[in-house]
Amino acid sequence: MQNLKIIYYYIFIISLLCYSEAAISQAYRENTRAELDGIKASSVNNEVFIDGIGSSGGQKMKYSQVQGSPFFYDEFHPSDFYDRKNKKIGRYMSKYNLASQQFHYLSGDSVELAVDEGIGRVVIYNTAGDFQNGIEFISDPSRFIIEETPYFGFIQQLNKGNTVLYKYLKRSVVVADSLFGAAKKYYFGTSTSYFLGTALANIKLKKLSDDYILSQLQLPENATAWIKENKIKFNKEADVIRFLDYYNSTLK
Repeated sequence: MQNLKIIYYYIFIISLLCYSEAAISQAYRENTRAELDGIKASSVNNEVFIDGIGSSGGQKMKYSQVQGSPFFYDEFHPSDFYDRKNKKIGRYMSKYNLASQQFHYLSGDSVELAVDEGIGRVVIYNTAGDFQNGIEFISDPSRFIIEETPYFGFIQQLNKGNTVLYKYLKRSVVVADSLFGAAKKYYFGTSTSYFLGTALANIKLKKLSDDYILSQLQLPENATAWIKENKIKFNKEADVIRFLDYYNSTLK
């Protein structure tokens, strides 16, 4: 009888251990699942292809091996996520990876995940408690062409209205010689593209200049005087935004 009790005791202990392991495994799966209402997410990969393309034969490097940061902001900021139909999914702590063109966000259990697809808009708030003025990123590959191919990732929308300035940022690995050519130096470099969004199309601008911007618009009669009076320099992003705010206010 005593031996039978010992056997039952060990069976109970083994069952308890198996249940605990299953519970821990289930909890881990739940803690790392995507929490964006059906939006696909994945674990974070802190590596980048040197060629910036991701070909099968491309060389990868860890972020720690590259000088600089791949992120728009290094810290997590409160951000509102919207789906492709502009329906709000929720507010998450996130940061934008300019190398992978993904948003990293913290799940409910503070697990860092990366959004792969399905997000149409993200608004990042960089001032504590201010949820009125955010930095807006949109994703719509059908509306923009970069280097003759649809882009992937997100484009920053710099103003609102009928005519909009968009900015596309891409961070890639730059390779340079150091120590008199005896070694290689790797750092993140940023490429920038601008688009002018009108009612007809989103036009890629070769650069910010009055020629490229004003030639796409039908200016009101007093526009030239306003530009001169407000000392607008079209090679400066902030001035272009000021002008477009004025221009949008003249449209009926």
